[in-house]
Amino acid sequence: MCYERFNFVINIFMNERFEIFLSAVLKLVRTYLMLMLVFLAFRLAYMIRFGSEEVIIFYNDLPSAFMMGLRFDSAIFCYIAAIPLLVILFFSILKTSKSKVIINKFCRIFFIVTSILAVLILFIDQQYYTYFQSHINVLVFGFLEDDTKAVMTSIWTDHPVIRVLIILAVLVFLIFRYSKKIWYKEINIQRKFSIISQIFITLTVFFVFYVGIRGHITSFALSEEDAEVSESSFINLLPVNGVFALKTSISERMKAQKELTKEEILSKYSRNSVNEILSEYLDIPIDSINKNYIEYLYKTTPKNEFLETNKPNVVFILMESFGGYFLNFHSDELNLLGAMEEHIKTDYFYKNFLSSTRGTIYSLESILINSIGYPTISNTERRFVKQNSSVALPFKESGYETIFISCGAINWRNINELLPNLYFDKLIGNAALLDEFSEAEDMTWGVADEFMYKKIIKLLSEESDKPKLIVCLTTANHTPYEIPASYKPYPLNIHDSLYQKIIANREIADLVFRAYQYGCNSFGEFMNEIKSSSLAKNTIVAATGDHNSYTLFPYESTQSSELDKHAVPFYLYLPNEYQQNKVVDLSVAGSHKDIFPTIIEHALSNQKYFCAGNNLLSADSAIIFHGENLNYFHTTDTTLTDYITKKAAARRQLLEYYFGF
Repeated sequence: MCYERFNFVINIFMNERFEIFLSAVLKLVRTYLMLMLVFLAFRLAYMIRFGSEEVIIFYNDLPSAFMMGLRFDSAIFCYIAAIPLLVILFFSILKTSKSKVIINKFCRIFFIVTSILAVLILFIDQQYYTYFQSHINVLVFGFLEDDTKAVMTSIWTDHPVIRVLIILAVLVFLIFRYSKKIWYKEINIQRKFSIISQIFITLTVFFVFYVGIRGHITSFALSEEDAEVSESSFINLLPVNGVFALKTSISERMKAQKELTKEEILSKYSRNSVNEILSEYLDIPIDSINKNYIEYLYKTTPKNEFLETNKPNVVFILMESFGGYFLNFHSDELNLLGAMEEHIKTDYFYKNFLSSTRGTIYSLESILINSIGYPTISNTERRFVKQNSSVALPFKESGYETIFISCGAINWRNINELLPNLYFDKLIGNAALLDEFSEAEDMTWGVADEFMYKKIIKLLSEESDKPKLIVCLTTANHTPYEIPASYKPYPLNIHDSLYQKIIANREIADLVFRAYQYGCNSFGEFMNEIKSSSLAKNTIVAATGDHNSYTLFPYESTQSSELDKHAVPFYLYLPNEYQQNKVVDLSVAGSHKDIFPTIIEHALSNQKYFCAGNNLLSADSAIIFHGENLNYFHTTDTTLTDYITKKAAARRQLLEYYFGF
């Protein structure tokens, strides 16, 4: 009897609070529907105002764009509604006589203010497109840094300010009225819920908000790269709303490292002049430096009549997580190379080779612009500025067509905005590959590697009066390690002795080894096609890893060698006619910095290029080869470790001085 009375009291106690909570949540849902209609209206206006022919040509992609747009809009609403939801929960539990009044008044004012701000940002975003042909990005902060008076004058003369203000006023009025209606009118909850039902509904509400904020049920939070649903760059703009774009821009702004003055960089390293750094880097007396330091960062390839009349195609592949340590376990039973194995035996293959960083975007930038890799410029306004240290520039100046291909989204990490300023003519991402290859499947990180290789073969086989530089980025060997179901793997038997070294479970280990093998095998099959065709005579192919894989092995705790942690192999195929030095030492140390100096010296005649590394195939015995990975330097001659450390540190300081960070 006592238990029944106690349970009865608890039910009354809980139900009263839950009714307040559920009533407010239902009002949140109505507010959500109101804002979704507002965001939809702006997306339709965006499409109608700026879409023109692309909307007609790619109309099949519009449903995907609008569905993805709903996810971006929902994410923004959940960000906005997070505070009201906590207020609702707090005052529902507190349950004073004024709980409902406080909740309704707070939410009404809060949503009126935030909705008006959201609408204002959406208007700004639409007008921003008319100038920059993109959503709001980090350049928007130039409004504060530029001549504000001039900017305001431009806004007044170039934009329909009066019309915008009228439409804004109408929307503000409608939002104000509808918000008042939502939060003034009470919703009576007639049904009584059991305690279990109340707990379940409450947890479901918070779970939905959590998923809404992240935009995914998976571990990956929603980002602008998810907006790539089409081959059309404009269609890919439709899903992202202006508020989300502004949020991303603020995040980029906060993360971007402050650009330092030349004097600040010299002071940072207690240097008197840049020549002091240059002297250490080049190992020459400081009084022999008689030119601007920049001139020392450039080299000119020798004049070569054969190269002038036989310009080779050049293909460079940055392979996801192609770590060198894995190759220690390659065997017939645990075959990690597949079709690639025969090629590393017959071509140039360097094992004492390091990635520049432990992250894809950082390594990509390090290779393409000759930086140290961190921080990046792709998340700053500098991505909109031409970078003359780019490895593509000497090829452009030599008459090449420059192409970048990614298995993933071409707007990942803003590379769609960066790469044109690195002198790339054409950008191809997963949307274009999906459109071209009907059998391709859009997976978490993009299409499978094999379709990228098919595209490369197509491009190289086209009749053209220009040779091609093609830089590529694979994605398959990345968690969650998705590869085509049609792929038939080579044997992958993990011995117990090896499994004891692995920190992941056997299922994960199988996935990692399988994806690693798939990436290598796809590249090997690509090389089979190259070598079995006429392309074998005039195509240089290079490949390396962006970084090692850190999923399986506890390098930090069990590996004594830093090389194991950071090693990525470097593969190079040179047709016979392009091989200049027949005596080659494949044991020398190197890293990402050495890739394009090696390629350029064998591809271009009498061409000036930015050089921050070494030609690995050079016969110059004076060159002391070494590898760099952030703060780790590697040389095969341990007696030179101190010398290399000093030289590599000077190189980094010199590049910091050049780039301003």
